[in-house]
Amino acid sequence: MTFFLFIYGTCLGSTAMALAIRYTQGESAWWPRSHCDICHQALPHWQLWPIVSFIALRGRCFYCKTRLSPISLFVEVTIGILATTIGNSHSLLVVTWLIMWSYAALCDRVSLTFPGWISYMGLYLSVGDRPPLFLTLVLFTTIGHFAWQHWSHPLLGDGDVDLILQYTLIFGLEMLGPWLASACLMALVTHGNNQRRQAFIPWLTLSAIMWWL
Repeated sequence: MTFFLFIYGTCLGSTAMALAIRYTQGESAWWPRSHCDICHQALPHWQLWPIVSFIALRGRCFYCKTRLSPISLFVEVTIGILATTIGNSHSLLVVTWLIMWSYAALCDRVSLTFPGWISYMGLYLSVGDRPPLFLTLVLFTTIGHFAWQHWSHPLLGDGDVDLILQYTLIFGLEMLGPWLASACLMALVTHGNNQRRQAFIPWLTLSAIMWWL
């Protein structure tokens, strides 16, 4: 069972990576078929197998020999491992939530944006079993997103706040401190003295996965 969960997870990771690339490049999620981002050559099915294809191709495009991002391999392996933790309805909910925010993180790291539906779907996974609370948080989330658009220099993005709120709802206040501390540490180590705005959702998501595993 664990093996099949891992395989299923790697497929979800591969899909999330492909959809994130299409989102950041403004392409349709459905068309055109999978292709190299450099030479735009359509990829046959044997080049789309999670993990196996990356290793078989030695991390390069079969056609133009451009080096492939190792992030795709990392995502496939990580979400594959994440899927093996599914054992009951609660763990299924948490893993689904983590995979969804992993997709948002992949979008955010490139474009500093992600599809807005993730915030609302995340709320549903967090408190969907409590309709009054869910509807109240949907209202406040919508107001918050509107307000953020008119805030010139926010310390955090609205997606960061959404993710922090949802993590607290799922895991409780006792886990909030350690989770945020590890995310901030990873962000500081990689960001250094760079003054450019940095995507924080990837580090929040990676920290959440680490604490879950």
